[in-house]
Amino acid sequence: PGVGRDLSFFVERNVSAAALLASVRAAGGPHLHDVALFDVYEGKGVPEGQRSIAVTISFRAPDRTLKDEEVDRSFGEIMSALTATHSAHIRKA
Repeated sequence: PGVGRDLSFFVERNVSAAALLASVRAAGGPHLHDVALFDVYEGKGVPEGQRSIAVTISFRAPDRTLKDEEVDRSFGEIMSALTATHSAHIRKA
């Protein structure tokens, strides 16, 4: 079975969704199955000059169930890449 995670973050308005998705794919590791954009928001609660982007990310191994540690490691790499490459700020719940 696959494992899904959602990720929401703030980025500058000029950062394209396509560039963000490409960064997720590049950093996701061998078990990244899919990434999809599901929300873009600008307005109340979003810092000036930025927008909120949310993606859903799924991980899967073809031959076994992934361990939490494997998914956590890949998810951490994705968050680090978005921060380093696009100055993304992860939204806290």
